[in-house]
Amino acid sequence: MLGDERSLPSHPIGRIAERGMAKKENCHSDRRGSFRIDHREGPQEIESAAPSHVRAVRRLVVDQLTPEQLEVIGVAAEKVRAEIDGVGQAS
Repeated sequence: MLGDERSLPSHPIGRIAERGMAKKENCHSDRRGSFRIDHREGPQEIESAAPSHVRAVRRLVVDQLTPEQLEVIGVAAEKVRAEIDGVGQAS
């Protein structure tokens, strides 16, 4: 189990709401939760941000590492992803 899965998307959704691309409404039946309501402009905003996001990731991460280091990260990410995909399933 990952712990409190509810909190995992909380921070990114909060940032998206701060930018006016979505809004959060409290869930009255469960005070710990909230609902995300997308604005019509949200997908266009995300799509328009994608190219600069990709450039920043390349500059800050990919370009800083050797091919060997990127391979190690890829193998590690695959292992983590496989574990995430298996959460809740019998081993």
